[in-house]
Amino acid sequence: MSMWNAILRRGDRNGLGLGTAFAVLSLGAATLGGCSNVARFQPRLNEYHARGDYIGAAALLDSEPTREAYGDKSGLLWHMERGSVALAAGNPELAVKRFDTAEAASAYNYDPSRGDVFAMWALNDAAASFVAQPYEDMYINVFKTLAYLEQGKIDGFATAEALRQLRKAEHLRDVYGKYMQMAGAQDKAGVLKTEKAKAGMNARDAGQFVESPLGAYLSCVTFLAVDERNNQELAARRLVDAIRQQQQIVGPVKAEAFEQLATLNRDDVNVLVVALTGRGPIKTESRLRAPLLDLVVDIPYPRLSMQPSSVTGAMLEVEGSAEAPGRLSLVEDMASVSAENYRRAEPAIYSRTLVRVAGKLGLVAGASVAAHQGDKKNNYTLAAVTAVVGVLAVQATEQADLRSWVFLPGQARVMLAKLPAGTHRVRMVYELATGGTVREEWKTIQVPERGLTTVIGYNPS
Repeated sequence: MSMWNAILRRGDRNGLGLGTAFAVLSLGAATLGGCSNVARFQPRLNEYHARGDYIGAAALLDSEPTREAYGDKSGLLWHMERGSVALAAGNPELAVKRFDTAEAASAYNYDPSRGDVFAMWALNDAAASFVAQPYEDMYINVFKTLAYLEQGKIDGFATAEALRQLRKAEHLRDVYGKYMQMAGAQDKAGVLKTEKAKAGMNARDAGQFVESPLGAYLSCVTFLAVDERNNQELAARRLVDAIRQQQQIVGPVKAEAFEQLATLNRDDVNVLVVALTGRGPIKTESRLRAPLLDLVVDIPYPRLSMQPSSVTGAMLEVEGSAEAPGRLSLVEDMASVSAENYRRAEPAIYSRTLVRVAGKLGLVAGASVAAHQGDKKNNYTLAAVTAVVGVLAVQATEQADLRSWVFLPGQARVMLAKLPAGTHRVRMVYELATGGTVREEWKTIQVPERGLTTVIGYNPS
């Protein structure tokens, strides 16, 4: 009877009634449909991504059932997915449109509604609107920059995105810090502090999200293409600093491969090559056994699942050329960056989950006491039944927020080259961990005498 005693003791302190408890828990249960529908579509999207079937993915995302499942609360995520798919399918114009909408929606993250704050702290994370994490917000601009570069829209377009990236990085540090502070303010039991210590974090980690080296690289190349030397040098320094300061996070990236970017002249290059390989991590459901009120409550909890890439290298092959113009250099392991940023946010997610579940158990306790006091004859019987149903209701209203950016690539490799002006047929060649290679189909590009042509390759394996 220790479980029921714990619940009854909590109920005596709270003095809550049966109606109040189950009204709130019923409200929580009613909110579960939206996110669970999104999570139902994500495995199918991940299968499309694994096969590189971006046409099929676009059709699924554009279908009415999918749009209804994402709805308003996950609309931001839908635009992020659709923009990524459009870019991979060779439609940079649509990619820009979707990422523009996503960026406008992500501004909401900085000032969440009271309803979403209540949902996160009282119901479950999945009941609130989808919130792009700071690094995801940064990637929206990174891929928009890439889409503009592929279109050849540089001055006034890619340059505007590059400047926005540089400014947004500082702003997002503040946003990340406020997110952690909000979690700390709600964490009366000190769970967040404990979990941050377990995660190897300290107070200085509060505003330190991991920047995107790919974003800094594209910014540098963009400014190089329009001969903005000061911004080019600034972006080049940020790139090298980001790699060196985050070496264990961004992957086996060699800073020396990018040290010459600051001194390049626009006439030194006319082709930018970007290879996006692998798949970013996705969220999967695990079970968290949380000790609360002398109970061990089984709660669904999101964990990040990595999807290792089999691609170990890439190069650009030019038809009619005896040798490739060079090998692409790894600039960022986006899967690792995503995982690290999630790791840094996880203590806040964990503490919020415990605070929320403890509050729900308090409601159940109040309801159980009310039932016990109204049923003196049967003593614990009705109180126990009420507690059983209540704990089940708590578990039912808890739902792991599994919404994640399925079409986020896993790694990025880059190269700048100088080719003779004119028409060329090129294709990307990928080296695999098994020792084999995979070649894309030939594509025709127009290389200017002075300017920049961008070639993008995709291999999700």
